[in-house]
Amino acid sequence: MSFTPSQNLKPVAQIGPYVDASFGANNPDADLTYPYVSMANYHSAMAIFQCMLATADTAVCIVLEADNATGTNAAPITGKTITLTGDGSTPQVGVIDIHPVELTDPQNHPFIGLRITTNTNDDLVCGLILLCEPRYAGDSAKGNLPPVATVPTHPTY
Repeated sequence: MSFTPSQNLKPVAQIGPYVDASFGANNPDADLTYPYVSMANYHSAMAIFQCMLATADTAVCIVLEADNATGTNAAPITGKTITLTGDGSTPQVGVIDIHPVELTDPQNHPFIGLRITTNTNDDLVCGLILLCEPRYAGDSAKGNLPPVATVPTHPTY
């Protein structure tokens, strides 16, 4: 079975674009945390962050894991944080790869989400999760789902 790259990716959990994701004394709860999605049926995921930041402004971009789609028991995934620093003229882009084995407990904690915080107002930030490499029925030795009784058919275009 042959697939195009777009069949191996599923864009989900978009953040923004938003302005004023700042935190601090005036706005302590304004960090952006967005929908959690399950990695249960995927071999990997990719988080993409893009931030238009003023000179020396920073955006901390974090991938979180959680128990469910509402973010219960959300916590940062170890090693899945990047800090982008602005130059005032060029959008800063960061990419983080995620694999289920990097989650604390992929069986009971399979959801991932994004959080972006900035150190000042008026920065433009956005993020996107791409779920990659869907698991298909078949060879369980390759990490695929066990075979199913009825395989859904897809329309021919």
